[in-house]
Amino acid sequence: MILTIVLLFIISVILNNLFEVFKEEIKEEREKVNSWEIIKRNWYIYLSLFLRHTGAAGIWIYLSYILMYHYNLSLYKIGILHAINIFVQTLSNPILYRFIKKENKTILKMISIGYILSAFYFLSFPMSKNILVLSLLQVILGLSFTLLYLGNIEYLSENNKEKITSLTLVSSSFSLANSVGAILSTLIIKNGYFYLFLNGFILSLVSFLIITIYYKANH
Repeated sequence: MILTIVLLFIISVILNNLFEVFKEEIKEEREKVNSWEIIKRNWYIYLSLFLRHTGAAGIWIYLSYILMYHYNLSLYKIGILHAINIFVQTLSNPILYRFIKKENKTILKMISIGYILSAFYFLSFPMSKNILVLSLLQVILGLSFTLLYLGNIEYLSENNKEKITSLTLVSSSFSLANSVGAILSTLIIKNGYFYLFLNGFILSLVSFLIITIYYKANH
């Protein structure tokens, strides 16, 4: 019940932030837009999001199973770990949103921090079975997702006149990543659950490098 309430609150915060963006720009975006042009213009944003989320999606499918049968955690402790991630996202989302500076330099740094924190999380999680360490890592995971979500949403909003379409493509990137991640995970887990986390680490690191290289090349 508590988890459901928290999830509903997160959704309401996200929808509220998106609505504020949409209601200001919806009148301007009347003409037909070419989604491929937007993707080509922002390829480094969508590609890095897709890669990181592909690695993450492959892990989330099996995470509860891994925690129960490899970490020997009770359902109660597994629920707490999931709740920590959600709670941190809920708390940090509106707080960080107030402090985002609407300039590309700051936003891209914010995004890159999100990717490096994701990489750190995926590499560190299978290294410890201590519940306190795992709880701290869940805090890091929540922060990383908030930084990535807010950073990418803000960047696309500031750099595209077709705001609604560019933001909608973020959801498409997530959906495609969920499918690809699910397929890859069925192949990777045959070698052991550690390789799911290793895959997540590598893809998050690649995403970090994409954003970092783009930033250095254009600023």
